[in-house]
Amino acid sequence: KLDVELKPPGLVGGSFGDPHIVTFDQLKFDCQAAGVFTTLTSLQDPSFEIQERFTSVSSSSCSQASVSTGVVIKDGNKPIVQISTPGYDETSVDVINGCPIDFFVDGVVSTLGATEIGSNVLVKLPQNDWPSQVKIIHTDTFMTVDVNVDYSSTFGCFLMVQVYLPESFHVDETLVGLLGTPNGDMTDDWMSKPSNGASNIIPPPTSDL
Repeated sequence: KLDVELKPPGLVGGSFGDPHIVTFDQLKFDCQAAGVFTTLTSLQDPSFEIQERFTSVSSSSCSQASVSTGVVIKDGNKPIVQISTPGYDETSVDVINGCPIDFFVDGVVSTLGATEIGSNVLVKLPQNDWPSQVKIIHTDTFMTVDVNVDYSSTFGCFLMVQVYLPESFHVDETLVGLLGTPNGDMTDDWMSKPSNGASNIIPPPTSDL
């Protein structure tokens, strides 16, 4: 049986707060826009994609910000897993850290109870040492997405998303997204589109959130 705790060497990137982004190559920037964003995808194999939904928030202490309110993970024929906070007119069956949470598998509302979701996908529920964290692990590659459910009086309920990539993950492909290109060079993690359009520009996502 595969021990999912014995990860091979890899890189970590993620989003937290309102939202602050740290790429796999450790470039740090803020993305305080609202909408659905491509966190990571492959230019050669777009069937792999991680998307996040950023939702605008405002308060007396914060005039302009957004927070992550949803994440979806797709990879080939594996089950599509989504974790999100509900809209204002929706109800949820799961609660984590006092926050209502929606959990979808292939677009169908599910209950956070079972741990194995189809082939090569493992969902680990919050543990005593991480009571607000859900882990989505692709057991064939060790690619892991940690979703931490948090609450603040300023933002309400929101998600903090951390992605772990083994060094061998899609190794012959170009990975791009908000979390950058994991190649050891942070200078290509944030680029403007050149006038001739010839660069690794991410196509607008077809939203699954």
